[in-house]
Amino acid sequence: TGDIQTLGTYNQAVLLFNEKTQTLYVGDISSNYKMRLTTLKDQGDYFIKKDVTEFEQTVSRLGDMILDDCYLYVERYQIDISGKPVINNTFRSPIVEVKGDLVITEDGDILQTIAPYSEGKMDHFASEAKILENGKILVYNRIPPRTMYLYDSIHDFIELDMEYFSYDYIENHELNSDYFPPDISDHWAYENLDDFISADLLAGIKSGDGNVYVYPDKTITRAEFTALLVRALDLKKTNGAPKQFTDVKQGDWYYNIVQIGSSYGFVSGFDDGRFLPNEKVKRDQMASMIVRAFASRIKFGEGTPKNFSDVPNYWAKQAITDASALGIVAGKTPTEFKPNLSATRAEAVVMLYRALHKETGNMPSIKEIEEAVFNFRNSLDQAYTAQDFQKAQRIIDQNTTGYFKEETQYELDVFKYLLQEGVSISQTRNQGMDVNLVEVSPRYAIVELLDAQYDYTFKKGSLQSYSLGDVSGVLYLRKMADGTWKIYNVYYYETEADTELLGQREM
Repeated sequence: TGDIQTLGTYNQAVLLFNEKTQTLYVGDISSNYKMRLTTLKDQGDYFIKKDVTEFEQTVSRLGDMILDDCYLYVERYQIDISGKPVINNTFRSPIVEVKGDLVITEDGDILQTIAPYSEGKMDHFASEAKILENGKILVYNRIPPRTMYLYDSIHDFIELDMEYFSYDYIENHELNSDYFPPDISDHWAYENLDDFISADLLAGIKSGDGNVYVYPDKTITRAEFTALLVRALDLKKTNGAPKQFTDVKQGDWYYNIVQIGSSYGFVSGFDDGRFLPNEKVKRDQMASMIVRAFASRIKFGEGTPKNFSDVPNYWAKQAITDASALGIVAGKTPTEFKPNLSATRAEAVVMLYRALHKETGNMPSIKEIEEAVFNFRNSLDQAYTAQDFQKAQRIIDQNTTGYFKEETQYELDVFKYLLQEGVSISQTRNQGMDVNLVEVSPRYAIVELLDAQYDYTFKKGSLQSYSLGDVSGVLYLRKMADGTWKIYNVYYYETEADTELLGQREM
């Protein structure tokens, strides 16, 4: 007729018109990459917009819409269009085909059945599927070798989908780690802060939003810095008679900390007998405490000291000079140290980190470090192979700490959950695992774990699936007070083996 009706502006829209109800469905991606569905009712000469629904999950693209009875399928959603406000978003991939209670979705290059078998998958290279009237399933590969398969029933192509179990576990056992505070990611001291957090030397503060914050630029008190220093040196009890301070009482959270620090001589207090635990620690006080704490562990007096114009010949000058010569402390400017400025939590961590890695004497052997990693990996592998989860728990407790312990514990809990769900697991480590020492000091070591690759087989009844795993990467170890080495952090190498590989089936 020449008349034009503007129905709206859409991005990557897909359309489906229901002849029976004279309803137009428009699906598209909104500006914030959420799937949006617009329902338009045909009134003869014009459409009336009935409803606009934006779904919560982020989507990357929209698949074709499919109408089956009273259900509309689009992207990963099953929408009840019979008037009931029911939305099912259990599908994780675009929908390819629907017939009755069988829904096939596309997961990359894999076609997967959603109902009635949520873990069913077809041939790895299948790219299209069609459910025939006789109930058989036709699968066609668009990519070479461009073959076509006809399945008698869905049982012919079911594979065990481990994603189903892992997603289910994650949704019900979400890992709320305290080791990823959002306020340090872009901080100048990120690497040192992250190291202390991973090693359980620096604790954050849980906020109302559920996140843990470190507040790196917040000033630190004398009691807080003493606690950080005692933890970093792994001191558990006093060394001789501690000094008594008039303002440090039993029952104070810092009482034992100050007792330990004073017994080792790096906490001295003031002439009037007070410690002033809640006063902000000054930069010169911090430098002095570090030098006294590491006097027997670091060769002070070496190196080239910085000549700061604002450091007079007073009680802290020698400590600032010695610490600056070894790079443990630095100035606020090239010529000024700012000794009376209150120190921040980040500055405290950086100074302590540098001191810990300047220690000399009692250096561990390369063999000692390598054996600590090999023994942990081998004994844990044996426990998993035997499905002896109690032994695996003991191995984790004895050989890990901090962030690495949390992550390894999570892996064990997933294995236990799968067994509880009737999924048996067998693993085989490929030969050739190697360990290279990267850096070592009396109490810290960094090693590179290479070729730590595994073949996994998952079975449940007649179903099975295969995958490869690779835990190669950089491990960080810390020597504990009892002399044992524990792994506290890891950075995994990203390889193709990290992706799950499905078992091939003959057809």
